[in-house]
Amino acid sequence: MIEDYDEIMENGFATLLFNRKISKKTLKISIDDMLYRYFELPKKYAQEWRKFAEKHNVPFTMGGRTTIPFELAMYYRGLEQIVADVYTQPEKLKEFCEWLLEYEIVAGLREATIMGAGEVPGAEQVLFQAGIVGPPYVSPKVFEEFVWPTLKKGVDMMVKRGYKPHVHMDGDLTSVLPIIRNLAKGLPKGQIVLDLEKTNMAKAKEILGDRICLYGNVPSSLLVHGTVNDVKKYCKKLIEDCAEGGGFIIATECETPWDAKPENVKAIVDSAKEYGKYK
Repeated sequence: MIEDYDEIMENGFATLLFNRKISKKTLKISIDDMLYRYFELPKKYAQEWRKFAEKHNVPFTMGGRTTIPFELAMYYRGLEQIVADVYTQPEKLKEFCEWLLEYEIVAGLREATIMGAGEVPGAEQVLFQAGIVGPPYVSPKVFEEFVWPTLKKGVDMMVKRGYKPHVHMDGDLTSVLPIIRNLAKGLPKGQIVLDLEKTNMAKAKEILGDRICLYGNVPSSLLVHGTVNDVKKYCKKLIEDCAEGGGFIIATECETPWDAKPENVKAIVDSAKEYGKYK
């Protein structure tokens, strides 16, 4: 979708949204409809969720959502082109990621504010996510050079404005944990949740556990194909590895699959109650 980084940074995303080569449907949306979707619909959406939270006395899991810039750049440019950019125009790619970061963070904080950050419990949490920006999808060197700077800067921007980032990262980030260790540097304790998919959680606890709350990572495959005993055994080990000293939330990895066995999902909750109590 993006052919020229400079064009986007100069003119904004309207050059994509209204590009006749992209989508004729976009051009058919009326101005009134577009304004409604951007300004009024989010408020109505938030009102309904507030009613739900109050009725059932539960907090939100998040109020806003945003994406780590390198991943968005990958979507916009395509995998083949982003690989070429890393080698042929690295400084321009970094400049674009910096530009995109502010755009993304402002959008995420706007969502959280509309959802009731500061009023509704959990609405102050903003999902800061990426699927394929760490190993094995990119090398540790590329992660440190292209992903880490805006990851850290984005987290700082959220926390310093009173929001709590929930950082979700797929892949196996075990090799870059020493870099991620500095994610909470300069910030108050207890502000960041780090949600890891395939990363070695025992190693993550060892390297990050004194400064970042870890979240995860019961495998999706286990929830679909395993037994209740399989899940409880895995959860017990996970709790033993990660719970000491606090700062651990047991959960699924990237997602809870639609075809997960309900009894296996329940086994995670049961395991937390059985093995996760602090004395």
